[in-house]
Amino acid sequence: MANLRLFAARLRQLRINYGASIGQFNLSARQFARILGIEAQRYRRYERAEIEPPLAVLALLRKVTGASLDRLVTGLPPGKADMMTQHGEPELASQVLADRLRMVREAANHQVKEVADLMKLDVENWARWEADLDTPPIDKIVEFAARFSVTVQFLTDGDLEGLRTEIRQMLLEKFPELGHNPGEHSAAADREKHTA
Repeated sequence: MANLRLFAARLRQLRINYGASIGQFNLSARQFARILGIEAQRYRRYERAEIEPPLAVLALLRKVTGASLDRLVTGLPPGKADMMTQHGEPELASQVLADRLRMVREAANHQVKEVADLMKLDVENWARWEADLDTPPIDKIVEFAARFSVTVQFLTDGDLEGLRTEIRQMLLEKFPELGHNPGEHSAAADREKHTA
């Protein structure tokens, strides 16, 4: 990385800000490493500018915190997203349960800590579920679906059918990519082929 010390300072600030966003105002490097699912000693070396994190760790940081990697790595605002898609970006990976848990939470305008408290969970557990580092038990998926008026089918498969109209609208407004579910598209295409 261009300037490892600046990156390390931004990483430390990201940990502090993320801790505040989940209601853990004194989130330690050890606790943050546990949330990320990496060794605490290795994480501390990133914050001390001793070593560069691999791409997999940068991807985890983005997934868990939602922070801009542009800012974290370079200190610059996000670049031109259209440069990545101009000449046919590879098909996007489909969303997973973790993505849909986060989408529902964000569409309902809740912070991680609020949802963890509502679900009577440790904030770290919830953060790991949203980062797809651990899988929530089915009873918690069912409870979350009931509390946020979504279907278990949506959470597990991304199926928008069966959602109340206002919930579906709210999700699609905030996350238009949900309307482009690759599995949903191919199923619709299959129906068209059979009716033609």
